[in-house]
Amino acid sequence: MSDVRLDEHVLGEILCICDVQSVIRFSQASKHCQRIACLKHVWISLICDLEFHGLRDRNPELVLEDCATQTLINLAKCVAIGPRTWSPASAVSPTLCREVVVSLDESVPRVSTIHLLPGGTHFVVYTADGHVLSLWAVATGRRIWRYQTRQWLPYCVEVRDGGEAVVFAFRTSDR
Repeated sequence: MSDVRLDEHVLGEILCICDVQSVIRFSQASKHCQRIACLKHVWISLICDLEFHGLRDRNPELVLEDCATQTLINLAKCVAIGPRTWSPASAVSPTLCREVVVSLDESVPRVSTIHLLPGGTHFVVYTADGHVLSLWAVATGRRIWRYQTRQWLPYCVEVRDGGEAVVFAFRTSDR
């Protein structure tokens, strides 16, 4: 049986489609593997994948290509293993990294529930007064979609296509 070797470019491309923990484990195999696993484009791809699946909030102010590789690794590791402040041994308290304040306009009556959707780009507002279900964009603070009914609406919502689509499912009658 012949000894097959893949070049660094091919291995890097393979790592781009792996999950974070697999890349971390691969990097621990040898110094050569560590060098390949620390390629910047690998970590950009991993973070984009985490954002696509709603496991990491998108930060429009953060340009991944401008970040240092170690910063990218830390961002991805935070999703996989949690921030250091979650560790029982941590002497540091959690700190607020980013805050977004969205003011709802006067047309929104008393809010019953607000639900931030995975990915952090949209949120759902339900108002009991008018039985209105609406979808809002975090970045602009604008309402994107609205549905009104005569009674309470049990619903579920799912973010799809990397945050490009939001699907609502609800029952409109008791039949």
